[in-house]
Amino acid sequence: MDKRYSVVTWSDDVGTDERMDYTRKADAIKEARSYNGKEEYAAIYDRKKQAAFVVFGGVKKSVFSVYVSVEKLKQ
Repeated sequence: MDKRYSVVTWSDDVGTDERMDYTRKADAIKEARSYNGKEEYAAIYDRKKQAAFVVFGGVKKSVFSVYVSVEKLKQ
């Protein structure tokens, strides 16, 4: 089974950092939330939809390519 979701974080000192990949969206969201307080931004990237969903941080943060749709994760 392919790992559809990727966790991506961003911070001032490191920039963009790709974290673990997950099969289940819920697992990716849980991992992304674990970085709250340690990073300024976390999102999950959905490879199938080619879209990123921001878990915390600003939606307008320039983390992904302009070709990637970015929106706030709906809780």
